Parts: sequence; C-alpha cells; structure tokens
Amino acid sequence: MKMRIDKHEKLHVLVVEPSNNGQDNPVLLFLHGMGEASQSINMPLVMVHHTPPFQAILGRLQDVTVVAPQAPHAPKSGWDWSTHMEDLCRYLATYFGERPILATGFSRGGLGVLQLLQACPQLVSKWAIVDPQPGRDVLPQRVPDPDGWLTYGPQIAVIQAFSEQIAQRLEHRNVRPTNYNHSELALKAYEGDRLGGGENIYDFLGLRYVPDAAR
Repeated sequence: MKMRIDKHEKLHVLVVEPSNNGQDNPVLLFLHGMGEASQSINMPLVMVHHTPPFQAILGRLQDVTVVAPQAPHAPKSGWDWSTHMEDLCRYLATYFGERPILATGFSRGGLGVLQLLQACPQLVSKWAIVDPQPGRDVLPQRVPDPDGWLTYGPQIAVIQAFSEQIAQRLEHRNVRPTNYNHSELALKAYEGDRLGGGENIYDFLGLRYVPDAAR
C-alpha cells in the first residue's frame, strides 16, 4: 500500500494505492460529510466512520485506488460539495480519466456524489451512497444514468424523505435498516455489512473487500 497527498486547487486529496501496479486498478472516489470538512490539512478526517481510505490502508479494500478529497469548511449550515465540482471533475479527468471511476459518499458526501454525476455524468461508471443529507440544493431533477446503490435510516426525517425520493428512481438499492443512526450506518456500510440486503456496498461496486478474519 502506498499513500500520497495531492494538492489541487482548494482541495487536498488523500490517494491510497495498492502495492501492485495501481495503474491497472479502478478508482474509488470517496466524498466525506459536512462534519469532516476543515480548513486545516487533517487527513484522518476523511477516515472517520471507517470509510474506504481507512479500509484500503488496513488492507481490507484491495486492488483499487482510493481517492479521498479533504474539502475546506465553510461556516454555513448549507455546506455541500457544489462549489468544488468543477475542480473535482478536472482533477479526476486529469489524473484518472483513463481508468474506471466509481464513487461513494456519506451524508453531504452522498449528496456530493449526486452533484458530481450531474456535473460530469460521463466520468463515473457506478456509485453508492450512504444516508445522503440534502444541503442547499433540492433533489436533482433526475438521478443520472450510471448504476446506483443507496442505504439510509429513519432516524433523521429530512434524510429519510430525501433518500426515499432517490430510491424511487433507482433500480438497485439496499434494504433500509431500522435500528442504525447516522454514524452507525456509515460504520456498518463501510465495514462491508450487508445491512439486511443481498449485496454490501463493495459487492455492488464490484470491489474486493477482505475482512480481517478472512485474510
């Protein structure tokens, strides 16, 4: 496993590459939530909730390059990824445009994935989001064409309502859990739990996830 930090425009990006030839691997973009945005370069914030960069560093998520931007915080309750979409699309296209790109995000990062699909719809081939939280933007007019996966819980009413609107437009979605709060759901999803459904998040994305007990 190899790690580096890229600096692109206003974003710092943690990149975790497998030890084998990373150029042959797909790319998994992870977008964090509002609580993990920060003006300081504090890269562990993108690993809160045991997210994909954390799983890749531990060697559980294999044969994939994980890309995790750290966005600066803006002191507004409506913070989301929309102001970074142009930079993010350009970064992905420049450095990873020749490779399959997958995307996942939690909370406002889940919304960010939908915004990314609207901004550069040809860039991402598959996506999966966890408890997406609406920000300033209302739900996009349509969920873009690439295959999508969604899991969400009932504890936060605005997230449940937002997620149910998305779910109505998806052919693929996971079973809604009934007993996990916002943070617990992210931990469960990114630890590879099936959440009562047939596919976990990594199964759906076609990635190799090997829990510690199976290694």
